[in-house]
Amino acid sequence: MSLATFVHISDLHIAPTKKRSFNARRQAWKRWDRFQGLLGHSANSLVELDEFFDAFLQNEKESEVQLIVTGDLTATGAPKEFYIANQYLGGILQGDVGEQVGLEAPDWSDRAIPGNHDHWPGRPTIIGRSTLSLYRYFPHLPRIGPVVQLGGRHQLRFVRIDTDANVGSFSWERIGALGSFESQLVTLSGLLGKLGPNDNEIRVLCLHHSLSYRGNTLEIIEPSRTALNEFIVQNKIAVLLCGHIHRPPWVNLFAVVSGTGIQLEVVEACCGTTTQYDPSIGRKSEPQDAYSHWENSLFVHRLLDRHGQIHWETELYLEGRGGFVRADSLRDDIPAVSISKVWPWPPNPI
Repeated sequence: MSLATFVHISDLHIAPTKKRSFNARRQAWKRWDRFQGLLGHSANSLVELDEFFDAFLQNEKESEVQLIVTGDLTATGAPKEFYIANQYLGGILQGDVGEQVGLEAPDWSDRAIPGNHDHWPGRPTIIGRSTLSLYRYFPHLPRIGPVVQLGGRHQLRFVRIDTDANVGSFSWERIGALGSFESQLVTLSGLLGKLGPNDNEIRVLCLHHSLSYRGNTLEIIEPSRTALNEFIVQNKIAVLLCGHIHRPPWVNLFAVVSGTGIQLEVVEACCGTTTQYDPSIGRKSEPQDAYSHWENSLFVHRLLDRHGQIHWETELYLEGRGGFVRADSLRDDIPAVSISKVWPWPPNPI
């Protein structure tokens, strides 16, 4: 029996749907893998995500299913894009996609964080000051969520940070989609310290950038990476939920090491894109190139009580021709289900 259930989506890259004249951008950027998110969303994927979410709620107890969004709601951070994303996630999006669709989760922002695209200046130039809409929809980060009672003596708590908080508007970090956010961790550590110890609380950190990913671009810069490792150990974070990388989605146990030498493994679930426009549609028979990407995807997370231990279960769903289906229906090169212990602490000491 599930103690709590969550649908985790990421990297929607909503674009102005009444202006589907993105062809020039698609041609200009189509070989630049780093900027795929600029191309906007697929209207068809919005419909298929809506159908999946609606069917999932009917199969589960609706009050027990909550939505998690790990960044890049928009393509360029424009106010219109934020408005459309909010309409779609929190209610019904009227007309723009050819029919009425929407996840109707009015509390979606309670478990959501921004991504690097949401910090863009509202146009496809990457650098420049963020629009005021970013702060309207994501005020007062970092944030500590309320306790989710899991039954019995266990609780779950989400904490959220903005991994672009210390990225300059005209910096290399912005161009390279790097994460920089030490100030967020300092503030959040202070907030968590005021709560006092609770050995029965399972803490989940929502962030856009992946701790385990390494590369010349897209990664977390080293000072923030070091600070994040320390933060995880000192504040007993059991699960990281992120996005940003686009492909492939993964769930793994990732080793973190504190400055005092404490080592443990935490769960990192890195969601791929969920509704991004796929430029490889219509040419699937052609050889894979740098621009082709994995199917759009989402995660379903459940907390399970197994003989007095709490485990985190993740199911991967991919978007196929008939909508979002469990991953093992489409491919056999990535696990469809992952399960890891998250309580008692430390969950996976090395």
